[in-house]
Amino acid sequence: MDLGGEGPIEDLRASCREYGSKSKAYEPESTYQPDITSGDGGLVLFTLSGAQAVMVNDQYICGGECLRGANCSNRNSYNIAIYVRSEKTWRKVLATDTVGEDHKHVTVRTIKMEEKTADKLRYSSKFNRSHDFMDQMRKEGRVVARDWLDRWPEKAGCYPEDAAYRKSQPELGPKCENIAR
Repeated sequence: MDLGGEGPIEDLRASCREYGSKSKAYEPESTYQPDITSGDGGLVLFTLSGAQAVMVNDQYICGGECLRGANCSNRNSYNIAIYVRSEKTWRKVLATDTVGEDHKHVTVRTIKMEEKTADKLRYSSKFNRSHDFMDQMRKEGRVVARDWLDRWPEKAGCYPEDAAYRKSQPELGPKCENIAR
């Protein structure tokens, strides 16, 4: 299968083979060798809107493993690309970085000023550097932060639900209670 030059796939396979060779250099007794695919191995063939398509997943190409520095990054992310056959050529329709299964979950939390204060502020307030205004903002910030810390972690909420003053959007993302704290 010619995806506009199989060079990148073969280069990736060579990089994964080299990874196995380097691991033997560090541990000469090791028998580890990644299960590198060949030919169409590691490619996922499917049909997309009636056209032949193929998914190239860097982990599948190197035997389903994340070999950091060869087919994925130190954050365990790797490339996925989807090609669709258009007459005699393959056209790339998607290319993205994907995070592997052992990525770290991060909960984002927000601490907001009082709603009545936010309603009073205008764009021009960003330029207000008067001593009284800055003191007022700092004073309210301390009160709001103390209240937030008193509620954390059980009742502090998480992003995006805790970032808005009014419920105006459908809920997005996982619920706070489902996220490991």
